[in-house]
Amino acid sequence: IFDLFTNIIMELGYSISGENITFEAFGNYISSIAKNMSDSFLSIDGMVKGIIVFTLVNLLINFSVRYVWIIFLLLVTPVAIMLNISKASSYIFKSWCRSLILNLAYQVIVKFILIIPLSIKSKDELISKIILIGTMYILYKLNNFTQELFQNFRIGRE
Repeated sequence: IFDLFTNIIMELGYSISGENITFEAFGNYISSIAKNMSDSFLSIDGMVKGIIVFTLVNLLINFSVRYVWIIFLLLVTPVAIMLNISKASSYIFKSWCRSLILNLAYQVIVKFILIIPLSIKSKDELISKIILIGTMYILYKLNNFTQELFQNFRIGRE
């Protein structure tokens, strides 16, 4: 299901922006904006570049941890399914399901958000820099948002 949603969003993004909606395209977009900016930290461009670099490192760490966590969840799938057999340990299975669905939904939402900066054609204007910083801030805060969005999400009867 999540693969289907991801493919639909990628097709929608490609029809809007003319680019594939991937982190590689987002990285190319960031580098094309950053190479035209000055390195002086006292200028507006320098401050924007510093914010972009700091947020990019933070996002890279966040996405790397999330990627490893999804792989771990997929590796422990047989154990989680076996724990669903007993009523005493079925809460672990429910927690595993919730965590897997939450992390996969997070990836779909990220793809949807990446459409915004990649659809901007002019990379030299100030508005594209503001949209880039806003998008990176949204991606940074997205973890808390998805936690709140799926806070009441339950698997099975409680």
